[in-house]
Amino acid sequence: MSIFRIVVVSVVCLFGAYSSFSETKRLGDYVVSLKTTKPDSIYKVGDKAEFEIKIFKDGKPFDGAELSCVISKDGVAPLSKKKVSNSGSVHKFIGSLDEPGFLKCAVSVKFPDQKKQLAMLCGAGFEPEKILPSLPAPEDFQSYWDAQKAMLAKIPMNMKLQLRNNVLAEDKSLPKKIKDAIDVYIVKADTFNGILDAYLFMPKNAKAKSLPLVILPHGAGVRYSRFCYGVEFAAAGYMAIDFNALGLDSDGTQERLKELKKENAGYWLKKADNRDTNFFRTMYLRLCRAMDVGMAQPQWDGKNLIVYGTSQGGAQALAAGGLYRDKVSLVCAFVPALCDQTGMVKNRINGWPHYIKPDKDGKYGQYDKNLFEAIRYVDAMNFAPLIKAPVIFVVDLSDDVCQPSSCFAAYANIKAPKTLITNPEARHAVPQSCYSKVKELIKGYMK
Repeated sequence: MSIFRIVVVSVVCLFGAYSSFSETKRLGDYVVSLKTTKPDSIYKVGDKAEFEIKIFKDGKPFDGAELSCVISKDGVAPLSKKKVSNSGSVHKFIGSLDEPGFLKCAVSVKFPDQKKQLAMLCGAGFEPEKILPSLPAPEDFQSYWDAQKAMLAKIPMNMKLQLRNNVLAEDKSLPKKIKDAIDVYIVKADTFNGILDAYLFMPKNAKAKSLPLVILPHGAGVRYSRFCYGVEFAAAGYMAIDFNALGLDSDGTQERLKELKKENAGYWLKKADNRDTNFFRTMYLRLCRAMDVGMAQPQWDGKNLIVYGTSQGGAQALAAGGLYRDKVSLVCAFVPALCDQTGMVKNRINGWPHYIKPDKDGKYGQYDKNLFEAIRYVDAMNFAPLIKAPVIFVVDLSDDVCQPSSCFAAYANIKAPKTLITNPEARHAVPQSCYSKVKELIKGYMK
């Protein structure tokens, strides 16, 4: 069983700046930051991690707040709790972990003249690259998915493309030179259990076999396909496909979208306890159809197939690399969801959608065995060993949605060449600077 210790250190010292590697929040005249004292937030097993909180009011150190701290093993037991008044300018909460993993430090800050409290969060990793998958993939994992792909291949695409540059014309935020440089299509195709509905983007007058292909699967949520992200790739010389995870008709109205959000609320939970009825089976096959559609375009260069996604989209990026391992040329997975869903067998947190959750004390109890077995077939971690292409893998160390423990379990499963990028200060929102960095890295992987 993992053990960690927590102590509180009060430090009286004046600081005039906030670290760029910190979660910083404002409430009225107050500014609060929480960070580890190591810039990368990575420690060796057994080291002491220092979580440092600073409180300012009107730009000056403030010492009249009440702090409630909970340190956990990335959201599961054991939990350590402390409640103190900050008598100094800086407080440090110190924890240690005796196994590869993460600590999460959550601090609630209560001010004497404010009703609202600030909730701060920070993560620290202990040799996280040694975190191993909680379980191997099921023995028939690959054969099961090979059968799914064979089934999909028998479904005719019946692909229909419609030029929709009016979408660009209606967007007042886009420069005219971009509107004049690219074409946008709505593409629809038949797939398993529904349709693929997507936006397809490419530079105008692109020649045959001239464009690398980027697939842009969505994060979690009920939404139509989007054109904003694909525009940037098309303007940079790529063909890009952005598709929504549920196959929703993107010509629908906003009123209809409100109805669809109600109809599809919690879509990931419906009939999840059977691998054949779990939503993510349908989603992954829709992902395969999106790649089929892109590769069917005469403008595709026939070499570069990049899958680029965040959260639920990051899970799809890993799945794409495994499912179309002889076709995908680069996987870009940002804070991937659906990783290490069986983490509870190692007393670890699992990533979104957290099918099996710990209780309020961070402990796991009884769980549905059928659900446990079914989710192993949609766990992005289990696609990772099948990937042949290089992988760019992004983890936010303070993520409380796709927890870093789950992400690193998937990362360990990747046998292909891989590049790791961590964002120490970030929760689930990936910093824009990180996306920009990855887009620059992509250029180096082009065939």
